Amino acid sequence: HELIEDKPYIEANVTLFDDNIPYPEEDLSAIIDEAKSLLRQLSDAAPLSVSRDELKNLDIKALSFVIASLSAFTHEEQQHFLEMRSSADRLKKSVSALTVIVERSRLTEEIHRIIGGNGHPPKNLLKDL
Repeated sequence: HELIEDKPYIEANVTLFDDNIPYPEEDLSAIIDEAKSLLRQLSDAAPLSVSRDELKNLDIKALSFVIASLSAFTHEEQQHFLEMRSSADRLKKSVSALTVIVERSRLTEEIHRIIGGNGHPPKNLLKDL
């Protein structure tokens, strides 16, 4: 509601809220599995705020916030996720965005693999040409 900037750090008057839209968990099992799979794939390239073991036990709300907290998202995207009041919607949107990020990460790895030969393509690339 209000920022308080009287001290060397910022304080605020806030109202806490929780997600307010119920969701049927059984309808979201596929998106939950996809989210966990994408996070495992991404964790190979960048550290996550949770371990792979912890990832198995996250509920939909925690999972949606773990994805939203990734540094791969801009501050504006993270803020948008934080403002969402539905764990299901947050998870769906963040998984959609995370899919693009994982795909970009794969492409970047492939580019690094190809250019890693100091100007010479890998031998197996030449046989495909």
